[in-house]
Amino acid sequence: MAWRAMLFGLGWLSSFWLSAAQPPAPQIPSVELPIYEVADRWLPAPEEPELLPPPKILWRQAGAPFRILVEHLVPIHLEDDSYRPAANALARELKRYGIAAKIEVAPPAPEAIFIGGSPAMQRQHPVPDLPGAYYLEVSERGVRVIGRLAEGAFYGVQTLIQWFQPTEGALQAEPVRIIDYPHLRWRGVHLFGSTQPDFLPRLIENVIAHTKFNHLVLECGYAQWEAIRPAWVDISAPKPLLREAVQTARRNLLEPIPLIQSLGHMGWAFRNDAHRELAEDPETPWALAPRIPKARQFLLRLYDEVFELFEPRSFHVGLDEVTLRGRFPYRPESQGATVAELFTEHAEWLYGELKRRGISQVLMWGDMLLARGEANDGGAHAKSPQEAQYTRERLRHLSDLVICDWHYTPATPEGYISVPILQRAGFSNIIATTWYNPHNIATFAKAARQNRILGLLQSTWAGYSLSERTLQGIELRQFVAYLIAAAYAWDTDLPLPEQLPYDFERRFIERYRLEPVPLHPRRGFVADMSAIYNFDLSQLSPVFSELPSGAARLRGHRFQLAGARGLMLASRQANTPLPTEVRLALDRPTRTLYLLHTASGQADAGREIARLVVEYADDTRAEQPIIYGQHIRSWNDPLYALEGLPLWRKRDTNGTIATLRLLTWHNPHPERPLRALHLLATDRNVGWIVLALAGE
Repeated sequence: MAWRAMLFGLGWLSSFWLSAAQPPAPQIPSVELPIYEVADRWLPAPEEPELLPPPKILWRQAGAPFRILVEHLVPIHLEDDSYRPAANALARELKRYGIAAKIEVAPPAPEAIFIGGSPAMQRQHPVPDLPGAYYLEVSERGVRVIGRLAEGAFYGVQTLIQWFQPTEGALQAEPVRIIDYPHLRWRGVHLFGSTQPDFLPRLIENVIAHTKFNHLVLECGYAQWEAIRPAWVDISAPKPLLREAVQTARRNLLEPIPLIQSLGHMGWAFRNDAHRELAEDPETPWALAPRIPKARQFLLRLYDEVFELFEPRSFHVGLDEVTLRGRFPYRPESQGATVAELFTEHAEWLYGELKRRGISQVLMWGDMLLARGEANDGGAHAKSPQEAQYTRERLRHLSDLVICDWHYTPATPEGYISVPILQRAGFSNIIATTWYNPHNIATFAKAARQNRILGLLQSTWAGYSLSERTLQGIELRQFVAYLIAAAYAWDTDLPLPEQLPYDFERRFIERYRLEPVPLHPRRGFVADMSAIYNFDLSQLSPVFSELPSGAARLRGHRFQLAGARGLMLASRQANTPLPTEVRLALDRPTRTLYLLHTASGQADAGREIARLVVEYADDTRAEQPIIYGQHIRSWNDPLYALEGLPLWRKRDTNGTIATLRLLTWHNPHPERPLRALHLLATDRNVGWIVLALAGE
């Protein structure tokens, strides 16, 4: 064990603390770990299904499961072609497991999955007479998804997708009967456009539609509209990408609703100093000048393009925070008018123009209808209670106006006082609008149902252009919140978020990535790192003592563990000096490496805390930085990491959730055998902990 003495001896460690002017550090010792070839490095592992949103009624049935063998063609029978979106969604999911489907209009049959929902079919099955309701029945002989029309069937298929579990050689579903329906009829997500191809379609199809939202509000001022060509910037979304997002929404039964800010928040129209002559305050271009005819003509030209692309049934005109920046009123045309008078005059004109174009509902933000003291938080921007009342009285006669009442601070359901104020003023169409705070989402959803308003809109404020890069930092929390909002919009009776059993982060990452899941074992190797473990994670939390010892399988991945023991590198928090770098000899061809890891402390988001350095047999190298907030977080950090899938999570007696994450490294040169792997800590304050290593 001489190498171990070198690894942890003070003679080697002392070089870690020397400055660059000191003599060079000795060569990093190489550790020869026991490595075992295994036939099942990956093995599909069925688990108890976590249905999200949770169904209202679930009866487990006796009998054998319904199984789809990986090499078989599964028949999907439709009552008619209106159920093809549901069938296509199911076929896409089956393809993920290597299973092909044949979709055809045909009656129910043994060994088939049948999807229907006509009134006649509903009468033969216990389908609630509520929008979005469905009945799902699984037996050894087959599957039936009977919805209240196509919408309900689509939601039933999303539940079926989650009910299926991977097993060796097959996908299987245990016998069950489910009756389900949503509590809130209107369930939507608000987000911005993107310049990254496939980002929005993936997010919409894999996450938003899968969790049973039915509306998508796409804010798209920052887009390549010809009407604002002089204002185009690098984040202006190309129209083909917007069109693809709209089409993806429609084929997944989401109603796409364009949002064009049409008074305030119009910086997108004034970029590159464009169109300043149309601003109410040209020196601080924020709000459009509502009484200038050219400003109205500008909006109408823009609306022409938006209508051509979206073909919308509903339209969101924005209208929030109109006076947040600049002088308003300021133009000579506006002199003598109050903010409320200008606002209502413009809102009435917008409403009339959109109704003339055939729009069924006109949506707008609600803060300009509320004054301080009329909301539980700052989502109230009328200048005074008198102006707020004036605005409400002027707009309440617009029968198809929908008020998106946004409040992001948690309250009790009764604490969202803006809702009854708007209702008493005569507004019957109100949508509770939430952000990323789980308690805000839960309690405002409950308030929506208690007050019998339309539903819930989950907003996204993560920049004017979204991409996968947006997910690689703290704002991932906004996208994980989609799942929380989906749960509460579907079932407002759920307990508060900390009492829910779901791992929302893991569920989001898995759904967003939607990676193939092999139904056959995959060969590989596992390393036994126990000889170099130097830290007991139970010092961080006693819950780590529940980790298994020996061969362990975590969500299909096989590792060799030693309970709460791990290798910690370079932590100033440790009582004894720790190594900065370890070199592990591998000497084998490798396509992929898998590390189970965590950290004892936190770092700034975006900071590199460690690095994988791979030595190839031909003396070349490849490196993988490990970024805090992207690949890893500390064991008790409640925030998320897109490239750090949680593989093991437990709540301790203090309510703290302990997490171990998976780091996956794909060899960019799989033809080159690996000689060694360096584990290098680059931040001495974090305490990077590696518990296991495996590969294929």
